[in-house]
Amino acid sequence: LATASWDGSVRLWDVTRRQDADLLSTAANFSVAFSPDGQVLAAGGAGVELWGTASGKCFKTLPEMTARDIRVAFSPDGNTLVACGADNIIHLFDTKDWSHRGTFPAPDRPITALVFSPDSETLAVPVMDKSVRLFDVRSRRERLRLEGNKDYVLTAAFTPDGKSLITGGKPIKFWDPVTGKEQKKPAQQIESAVRLAVSSDGKKLAAALRDYTVVLFNLETMTEEFRLKGHKDEIFGLTFSPDSKTLATASWDSTVKLWHVASGEPLLTFKSAFGVSWCVAFSPDNSMFAFGSGRADGGEITLMRAPTGEKRENGRAEHR
Repeated sequence: LATASWDGSVRLWDVTRRQDADLLSTAANFSVAFSPDGQVLAAGGAGVELWGTASGKCFKTLPEMTARDIRVAFSPDGNTLVACGADNIIHLFDTKDWSHRGTFPAPDRPITALVFSPDSETLAVPVMDKSVRLFDVRSRRERLRLEGNKDYVLTAAFTPDGKSLITGGKPIKFWDPVTGKEQKKPAQQIESAVRLAVSSDGKKLAAALRDYTVVLFNLETMTEEFRLKGHKDEIFGLTFSPDSKTLATASWDSTVKLWHVASGEPLLTFKSAFGVSWCVAFSPDNSMFAFGSGRADGGEITLMRAPTGEKRENGRAEHR
């Protein structure tokens, strides 16, 4: 990969060697999330681990989390971390001291996602009973249930203004998160999505489909712009970069791909040596990029950084 900069330099990067990357060996490789200040990377899987992004080292594990296949999410205000595993119990943690604040009522069917509203006051939880449950974060009580989907809802995403909740069912639906009423319908129906993501500028919706493709959807015109093809198996991770210019996907085919949002063209592909690629995330300032891969008994998280010219103490990532 060649980069040209206003500082007068041209640099060549060997992508296959993952320069400027920390390889974090862990079984908590199923879900990753950056704290809003970018200082902590939470990793869920077989337990929950908290990693310092500056040091590339794990500084804490959360003993309350003993289930497998744990998902993690930070609230946008940075005050709360939620985590939920195969036991369907959603746990809340205070990020000031990582103390356990309690749990939400557990549904009797599997939970497929944890999605905070932009104001951090609501947690949207798709459940494998074709519903999406909206919880008040402060009281931990269910305040609304979205039903009427024809298929299982595996994913959901809020628009940046918090006025719409988009759910992946059959078809994708738009809801008012306050009233629970269905909103506008797309100009063209989108097939059942397994993952959804909305760009931070509110202009694009990405929907990963069951045929291993991703639809890039223009939310202003409510029409499809591009269909991204390249993965050979189901897509588990889907997210936009904070500047809305790049889309990242993680797949069962052991690859993570970066796509150019404006053109729909592929940019880079990272191949995992540890099996399935489960998850992917950008840091809020766009300076770091993380993805988890592996099996239930072990794997790794790759933490990639924008080049700074600094060599870190652990020696796992030094600027060449």
